[in-house]
Amino acid sequence: MKMIKMMLVATMVVASLAACNSSKKCNKDCCADTTEVAGDTVEAMQMPELSQTFGEWKIVKVGDMTVDFEASLVINDDNTFGAHICNSFGGEVAQELRRPDAICFKNVARTQMMGPEEEMKVEDAFAEALNNVQFFAVKGNTLQLLDADNNVVVEGKGVSLR
Repeated sequence: MKMIKMMLVATMVVASLAACNSSKKCNKDCCADTTEVAGDTVEAMQMPELSQTFGEWKIVKVGDMTVDFEASLVINDDNTFGAHICNSFGGEVAQELRRPDAICFKNVARTQMMGPEEEMKVEDAFAEALNNVQFFAVKGNTLQLLDADNNVVVEGKGVSLR
């Protein structure tokens, strides 16, 4: 009987911990664990809610590379997808609840078709950039995705926003 009680208590503890963790949309491995306001890049822009990123964005810049071919990023309530010149991708998007400008992309997968070398460099850089995104900023019709050091790693222009 004592063993059954211990197992029942252990089950309740595990269930309550799982309930606490399920209220977060993003884990610490994905989003920044900070409450500080980001640097000058974000301060010059409004502090948005994740819903301001919902819709389709035309990717115009990845790191220091200008994107001169069709590349899109679509962000919805909890997923993201898009297409480049050769490949498409999809995954999850979430927001860290402690900061209105924190965002993370998880479980992003993409097709693996080959294309022109220069475009493939941009596609590869874009895939890597999504793994490093920690914050976002929206100003007018421009979306900036920033890394942990507030460097703009992806920039897009709104095409069809909600």
